[in-house]
Amino acid sequence: MIWTMPPKDSHIAFTRWQVRTALHRRQLPADLVYDAELIMAELATNALKHTVTPEIYCALQLQRQAIRVSVTDHGAAQAPALTTPVPAAQWPPATGWGLHVVEALATQWGTQSVGRGRRYTWAELHHHCPGTP
Repeated sequence: MIWTMPPKDSHIAFTRWQVRTALHRRQLPADLVYDAELIMAELATNALKHTVTPEIYCALQLQRQAIRVSVTDHGAAQAPALTTPVPAAQWPPATGWGLHVVEALATQWGTQSVGRGRRYTWAELHHHCPGTP
């Protein structure tokens, strides 16, 4: 399943909904659905905040042993990387936690340049998904 997302904060909720709806249809465990939804939101938010892109391509792949969520964006000068987050006690509110959330929830994740200024960032959650190829 692939969809495009305009680079607007308001579309993160739609992206979460896409993942949640697709995985609920497969009757997957609620905690797995929530983790996949949260990871996709974090990847999409990173693309939104750290690139200059006309649209973000989002994808959800269901495989027998894994769920893969990914985003492809344009204009990422450097690869996404774990950083030192801003503490919650500081104002404005805490930032920099997104990839730490992905790291904690995903079985594995990564990023690669896919040419012409595009970057592909993905994360997988390993789980047995009945009825998938």
